[in-house]
Amino acid sequence: MKLQTGLHWPTPANRIENLRPNTPVRRLELVVLRMYPQRMIVSSSYTGPVSAACGRDETGLVGLGVWSDQVKEADVGG
Repeated sequence: MKLQTGLHWPTPANRIENLRPNTPVRRLELVVLRMYPQRMIVSSSYTGPVSAACGRDETGLVGLGVWSDQVKEADVGG
């Protein structure tokens, strides 16, 4: 099958086993196991809610920092 010019196959979602320290993550599909209580942060670069969380996929476990609207959108266990 030949792709037309300008079309690209979607890249697969990252897995926890592929994460590297201090490297941005564009997309990560996982199950959120727990959200810890949110806190309000006020700094020169960000003001708003932040929460810690932990999640897993079939390759491992990871700790997360959840910011802004993602705090409300996170679906624990879903």
